[in-house]
Amino acid sequence: MRPEYAIAQVWCGDEVVGLAFLISGRHLVTCAHVVNRALGRPLRDPTRPDRAELLMDFPFGATNGARAPVRYARLVAWLPRGNGDFDQLDVAMLELAESPPTGVAALKWSAPGAYGSVQMLTRVPHRQAPGYVTGVLLGATDSARFHVDQDGGGTFRAAPGSSGGPVWQPRTRRVVGMLQAAAQDQGTDAYVLGAHVIAQVCPGVVPSRPVRVPRRRAEWRLPAWTRVFDPWAGVAALGMGGAAAVGVANRMDAGPAVGVGLAVAASSFTVAAIVAAVVRRTDDTSRSGHAS
Repeated sequence: MRPEYAIAQVWCGDEVVGLAFLISGRHLVTCAHVVNRALGRPLRDPTRPDRAELLMDFPFGATNGARAPVRYARLVAWLPRGNGDFDQLDVAMLELAESPPTGVAALKWSAPGAYGSVQMLTRVPHRQAPGYVTGVLLGATDSARFHVDQDGGGTFRAAPGSSGGPVWQPRTRRVVGMLQAAAQDQGTDAYVLGAHVIAQVCPGVVPSRPVRVPRRRAEWRLPAWTRVFDPWAGVAALGMGGAAAVGVANRMDAGPAVGVGLAVAASSFTVAAIVAAVVRRTDDTSRSGHAS
């Protein structure tokens, strides 16, 4: 299913004030400020509304050119608190009074920590049909939100009335977060609430744990001082060291046993240097191979 099929428009009178999207069964998430606007309250009022019921429709739930199916939903979870962090907690969960329209299904979530190309649906001023916005999810701007740089060559920008909609990866069609705010001038910045924040109103439905990065296998390494040797120089040193050791033993009249012992010691040190050089060169080659 395409991600936009799960989107609902939240109405206040004859105006669309925001979006919501289905996450499971009859449950949707949206921005708390969308709920406030639909109820005629101050946008950043952190107090939970009493007995809130919202009117919405599903524009992609219509069939054969019929009018978009209408549903009512009640507020069942509210994240904002009166501590001045409204924008970082701008999440609410809604429950439909009846089943969603045919063909509307809950969206799937991407693993936390996903970055790269994203897409979202936006309201287009003075047009009935919505438009699509593409951009790049760059990184976190605070503990809750991520920055999206909207595609400067695109036709549309995220516009008022688009808050609460899903932001998804075009390739996987999986959701990475929820659109919370966007520049109102000529800027291209938009801000997305991460899944770890949305998960606070629907634990177990939205992934909240960070991605585990696989640990590299432990690799055996000789001390760094042994890595300065060149393997071919080491081969030459192996022979020269052994011959020198035998010569020293002969001059000292120490006998062949001592000469052999010195030769073995010198050879062992040189072999260690050769192995270290080979390990170093192999490691350098493998790194350059992944640079592209």
